[in-house]
Amino acid sequence: MKLALAIASIFAALASPAAAQRALDHSIGTAVAPVAGTPRRPPPSSAPRFLRSASPSGRSVKSLRPVVAIVEPPAIYVRPFAGPVIERVLPLNQARATCAKRGVRADACSWASKSSCYVVIPSAGAPVKNLAAYRRHETAHCNGWDH
Repeated sequence: MKLALAIASIFAALASPAAAQRALDHSIGTAVAPVAGTPRRPPPSSAPRFLRSASPSGRSVKSLRPVVAIVEPPAIYVRPFAGPVIERVLPLNQARATCAKRGVRADACSWASKSSCYVVIPSAGAPVKNLAAYRRHETAHCNGWDH
């Protein structure tokens, strides 16, 4: 029975609720039958109950955005860069693509090369409204900070 639940969990994570239910049905056969008059699972169009509940602010859980925080660098690295700083402010998708080309999976990135600091940050409002926080964080990387 535990193996059947594990298989159902894997299918649920990788496929869909319907696939998970099929796996569970197949693994336990007819040993467990649904109680007459009760549905086996919610209709596919309905969201799970925890997603339909409201948050303390009254908005549905689905409408909440994830919190994006920028890690504040240690004070020793928060200083102006010793050389020129070349900053590119791009739309979020372009900033992510530029950083991905450098091997960084983030909204912003920076690198030091030939005594210059190159900084790529997303334009204001996406996803963090405070561009100074991005600048401070990325300049700290050019100053030697690694996290």
